[in-house]
Amino acid sequence: MRLYQVFQLLLFLTAVQNLLSFDIKSFPFSSVLVVNGGIIKPQSISGGVHHYLLPVGWTYALLRAPSYRDKYIPYHKQSGGAEEYKLERMHTHLVFDSYNRTGSQPKSVRFSPDGKYYVTALLNGGGIEVFYSGSNRKYSEISIPQKYAEKKGFVETLFIPHIHELWVSQMTTGLIHIFDSRNFTYLSSFPAGGRWPKVIAADGEGRRAFVSNWESKTVSVIDTRSHRILKIIHTPGIPRGLGISPDNRYLYAALYSAGMVVKIDLSSFKIIKNIILGNGAPRHIAVARKSDKLYVSDMYRGTVSEISISTDRVLKTFYVGSNLNTIALSPDERYLFISSRGKNSAEGYLHKGPVFGKIFVYDTRKQQLVDWTWGGNQPTGLAASPDGKTVAFSDFLDGKIEIYRWEM
Repeated sequence: MRLYQVFQLLLFLTAVQNLLSFDIKSFPFSSVLVVNGGIIKPQSISGGVHHYLLPVGWTYALLRAPSYRDKYIPYHKQSGGAEEYKLERMHTHLVFDSYNRTGSQPKSVRFSPDGKYYVTALLNGGGIEVFYSGSNRKYSEISIPQKYAEKKGFVETLFIPHIHELWVSQMTTGLIHIFDSRNFTYLSSFPAGGRWPKVIAADGEGRRAFVSNWESKTVSVIDTRSHRILKIIHTPGIPRGLGISPDNRYLYAALYSAGMVVKIDLSSFKIIKNIILGNGAPRHIAVARKSDKLYVSDMYRGTVSEISISTDRVLKTFYVGSNLNTIALSPDERYLFISSRGKNSAEGYLHKGPVFGKIFVYDTRKQQLVDWTWGGNQPTGLAASPDGKTVAFSDFLDGKIEIYRWEM
């Protein structure tokens, strides 16, 4: 080897010794990395991850993209694996406030009726967690009998104010667990009446509750005070989302496997109408009581359908994004918040996908999407606070609840 080549090799080895490998997955994907005031170009990009070589002892770094706020990254050594960041849009009414870490796989989010707390059910954890609204503090560790907690599989929640109770479904045991909604102490558990209970809904008077049972393809009708099963309604497909008509006469169930919503007469407990949505996977229902409408999300098609309650007609179906999950109306019913999980990983939905999910906002008066923000890995559970000023959603694969202010 010539002397010149040896000299060049020594220079290269010296430079490499003063550089650190740093991997970043960021959204928007077009974000650039600024280190100590200068833009650093990635050495390579693979699977959505930018691979950088950064100088040893770098002072600060920023992720920057047009129309987004800079994301400050303090100096630290990367411990392993790509670090994930999202930038916040400048021109949005969804303004990031804070986040709380949770147990594994937070499946749902719900605010208490007074807005002081929000709860999340953990699909891969030992029950539910309760947080103070407007802070980063957990209320307390919620106690549930170990024989139930160890089986995991907690899915959805419902506050029933008339009897001061919080109900939680657990699909692995087929049980509904009851907590005192005033202090979140555990009270009791009872069978949901079907296999793999999911969504819980209650009528306006809080006398009857309804539970969709995934594997048994049934909806249970339950007396909320005695916990007695009043009726088991068999559905022509897998039920998930539930909604009660404003007059409490009808129950609507979104059939995930049948591409339709069934209308059930609550005096006879019989299905009286099949509202066909097409080939898809209807997942969640939001009832607009003032405008007499149903909104139904479809996970497979990435759409939301608007249905007239008075005529049972589909008024409109519009595309939103990949793998839609929970939808929630603002208290004044002006805005519909929609969680989009994003595209699945080739390895399945229990693995992080190529992009983060999003939260979309649909204006029900203008009948158009008017806003959105990035979520994390698979935004799933979603809720709007009773005063309409806060939106909370769960990042299913990140073990995190994100809190945004809705500033309209």
